[in-house]
Amino acid sequence: MDPPIDFVDRVTTALGTTAADLLPAAAPADPLPVLRDQAERMLGELVRAGDAEAFARLNPILSLILEAAVRRG
Repeated sequence: MDPPIDFVDRVTTALGTTAADLLPAAAPADPLPVLRDQAERMLGELVRAGDAEAFARLNPILSLILEAAVRRG
C-alpha cells in the first residue's frame, strides 16, 4: 500500500527535500572513465611541472597504489 500523498509531503517538508530525492536513483554511471581522465590530467601536469621533491613524495604512493591495483587484477 502506498503512503498517502499528504504524508509524503509532510516527510519531504520536514526533511527539506523533494519526493524525487527520496526515490532510488537509476543505476549509477560507471565512474571509472571520469576518474581515469582526472588522474591522467593531473599526472600529465605533474610530469610537466613537478620537481624532484614532488616526485620523491609521489613515487612511493604510486608504487603502493600500483601494487594494490595489480593484486586486485
